[in-house]
Amino acid sequence: MTLRDLADEPFLLRETGSGSRLTVDQHLREAGIALKVRLSLASNEAIRELVASGMGLAILSRHALGGQPAEAGIAVLDVKDFVLKRPWTVVHLRSKRLSLPAQAFLDALLHTGLG
Repeated sequence: MTLRDLADEPFLLRETGSGSRLTVDQHLREAGIALKVRLSLASNEAIRELVASGMGLAILSRHALGGQPAEAGIAVLDVKDFVLKRPWTVVHLRSKRLSLPAQAFLDALLHTGLG
């Protein structure tokens, strides 16, 4: 299935102006697709709950779904040619010395190019 196949379904999306919504909106503009947005919310958790209750579809990061989306009543759809990538930013207080595990995590992110 494609995103165009799903365009007439009601969608629950993050609020306008959020980083994830900006990424989704840009992709939709470039693809020439307009979705039926039923509701915009500031909470991934609220979106997950509403999707699980049958209120509509959502576009969320896999990280926002938690470990077992199927157990929460959520199906992950395989939508052709719909891959969104966003840069991540890692921040910490400049004046705070990172713990060894935190520094190792940061080093691993930087080494893999994800940070």
